[in-house]
Amino acid sequence: MSQENVAVVREMNLAFNAEDDAWVDFYDADVEFVMPPEWPEDRVYRGRDAVKGLSAALREVFGGQEWRIERLIDAGGDCVVAVAHAHASLEGGALEQRIAAVHYVAGGKILRQLAFFSWEEALSAAGVEDAGR
Repeated sequence: MSQENVAVVREMNLAFNAEDDAWVDFYDADVEFVMPPEWPEDRVYRGRDAVKGLSAALREVFGGQEWRIERLIDAGGDCVVAVAHAHASLEGGALEQRIAAVHYVAGGKILRQLAFFSWEEALSAAGVEDAGR
């Protein structure tokens, strides 16, 4: 089952990067999406519409966004960790940020996602050893 969960996260990321609206369908209707602790606004978004609204707001600020996944880690059971670099376009330049997310997947849907600005925080939250990174 864990490899299927890894595939769900991989396919969601591919759809998100392609700006295919179907990316949100990889999330459960009642998903809980938690932004990093440093996030300046509401940290918890519940439901697909809230997650889609957050993404739309971020795309307005950053002309384009892409998560370039470095590794997808099967953290056991229903947990998949994605460590990536986020690339975003800004007027007059670009932004790159090291980011990670812990996904809890069941029945082919992401039920909960915890986002972090640090790979180490995400790995720690998922109980995964750094394994050399």
